[in-house]
Amino acid sequence: MKSISLSRWICIGFSALLIAISFLVGCQSSTASSATSASAASSASSADVETAVTFSVESGAYQAQSIDLTLSSSSGLPIVYTTDGSLPTASSVRFDGAISIDSSDTNRALITRLNNEIPDFRAIVVDDSLPTATVIRAAVLRPDGTVGPTFTNTYFVDEDLVQMFDSIMVVSLVVDPANLLDYESGIMAKGAIYDEHRAENELLSNGNQHDVQANYTQKGRDWEREATIELFDGSNTLSYEAPCGIRLRGRVSRIYAQKSFNVYFKDSYGTKKMEYPLFGDIATSSNGDPVTTYKSFCLRSGGNDTELLRYRDSLLQETLGGYDYATQASRPAIVFLNGEFYGVYSLAEKYSDSYIESHYGVDSKNVVMFEDGELDEGVDEDQALYNELIEFAERDLADETTWNEFNNVVDVQSMADYYATQLFIGNYDFDETQNCRIWRARDPEEDSAYADGRWRWMLYDTEFSTGLYGLQVTQADYDTMKQYLEICPLFAAAMRNPTFRELVRSRIIDLSQNAFEPTRITTLFDEWWVVWKPWINLSCKRFATKIDSAEQSLTFAKDFFARRADCIIDFFDLHVAEIAAQS
Repeated sequence: MKSISLSRWICIGFSALLIAISFLVGCQSSTASSATSASAASSASSADVETAVTFSVESGAYQAQSIDLTLSSSSGLPIVYTTDGSLPTASSVRFDGAISIDSSDTNRALITRLNNEIPDFRAIVVDDSLPTATVIRAAVLRPDGTVGPTFTNTYFVDEDLVQMFDSIMVVSLVVDPANLLDYESGIMAKGAIYDEHRAENELLSNGNQHDVQANYTQKGRDWEREATIELFDGSNTLSYEAPCGIRLRGRVSRIYAQKSFNVYFKDSYGTKKMEYPLFGDIATSSNGDPVTTYKSFCLRSGGNDTELLRYRDSLLQETLGGYDYATQASRPAIVFLNGEFYGVYSLAEKYSDSYIESHYGVDSKNVVMFEDGELDEGVDEDQALYNELIEFAERDLADETTWNEFNNVVDVQSMADYYATQLFIGNYDFDETQNCRIWRARDPEEDSAYADGRWRWMLYDTEFSTGLYGLQVTQADYDTMKQYLEICPLFAAAMRNPTFRELVRSRIIDLSQNAFEPTRITTLFDEWWVVWKPWINLSCKRFATKIDSAEQSLTFAKDFFARRADCIIDFFDLHVAEIAAQS
């Protein structure tokens, strides 16, 4: 079981620096820290020398009241630039002499415009006391009137990131505002889809926004947009930069003012994969080494917990890292969107075929993954493998022969650990087709113990639990066991087998004595609160929420764990007796 200390990310920041130093030295020529950063508009690595733009000042934080920036190109071609995150065009401002940047230069148009794109009962606040940055995007202007590749730098002027955000990563995410707010295609806009849906549904005029359809509720590759991401990992200087793609993530939580993002690295953007130790030694590969290669990751605002505690899911997953299911490493991060403070996030691993390859040693092309009952990784023919699994819900798993067949298809210890955990935390927002992700190897691989063709479980989105909102369905005395037996047919079928029942019960006992021992888990919630509270408080200023609500949510969580073990064991034993009596 992984231990968690108050200073864990301070230590990880130093270890990440040591692990990454050789990588960073090797890639200085392609990052903004060498004063030629690539943007998401196109691949800087493919740009020829004539279209490269050189910045005289590197991305980073500067405590001077102002800095003077010059832009140049070896070709001598004129340079155009923008300060609002938009891609430079022939009509953008031409560089003519030094650009003087100070803290008052930040463009706040994005935050103002975003306020018009969220439900009326939520708000984004323009607050000049919040930290800001200045984004410069520049490109050469060719003689034919076209522009070259865009290069992006982010400047924090009269700021000290190390002092302001002690032990936390700072993320600058730069996106053309049209990609966010365009009526037809902007991924953070209500947009055309909202207006069409509103015209057809009276429920919206009655104030029910949870079933709304809008641009920002859309998913998939068609709603991915180009961006540039810059990381300042416990430093005032740039740690990593790359072009990338972003999508919004989440379901109902997309109505919140603070949106969550998935970040993708692809050849088409200019960076096939991220080479950086995002999580230090928290995320380890199948051979025990830190994971340093990523094709994607998440910036998660908290899901259902976004306007409250925010770190509930991250804490639970880190606490549960020793059990027989996948978990997502995470760390806190502050996000600036086009230079504007956009709140505190959990920067977390994203489940994918590459996650399985790095963590379990299974070839990514051999990974089959289903999310909420739908194919997420694999090929269409893999549907038959999933169908084989769910058909066991209709079979008698108390029969020894059938149970042995089930064991050949399912890692029953992984399943038992997973359901014991969900039962213990009382995750109400869960069933086998909702917030449920499973994976397996399609074919056996000799060099991987996990490529045995058996299904295994992956823990995520756990925050609708442990007293969230103070609702009865998330309280310690709520009968989650009864709920799961009614809505999780595969679990209900497995529970007819006494071996599986004992596996689940023994794991519940283990959780009560270790990961969720009341004194231990409540101490962890308090320690994380000390670390997160200043950043939550800043987020409250931006999104018109209250720190008191977050603190009350913390109290709910601690009260839950003080009482949960006895309650869930009693519920479990009650229903097992009923199942045994029916056998």
